[in-house]
Amino acid sequence: MINDMVKCRDFWMPFAPSVLAERAGDYYIKPKPMAAPYMVMAFDSRPETRQKFPAAQHPYDTRRARRRSRHRPIPPTTAC
Repeated sequence: MINDMVKCRDFWMPFAPSVLAERAGDYYIKPKPMAAPYMVMAFDSRPETRQKFPAAQHPYDTRRARRRSRHRPIPPTTAC
C-alpha cells in the first residue's frame, strides 16, 4: 500500500487531495455552506466516489480535502 511506502503512514492517515471548490459537492457531503480551505474539517464522502480515491479515505468514509478556487494559486508546501 502507498501509505507504507511514503513516510511510513498509518492506515488512519490518508492523503489529503486538493479539490476545486466549485467541484467539492461532487465528492463531499457538506451540511453547512462554510469555507474549508485548510483541511481543518472532515466531511462525509459521497458513496459513489469512495472506491475511486481509497488513499484519501478515512476508515469511517470521511475525507479532508484542501478546497481551492480555480482563480487562487496553490502556495508551495514544505516537507515535514
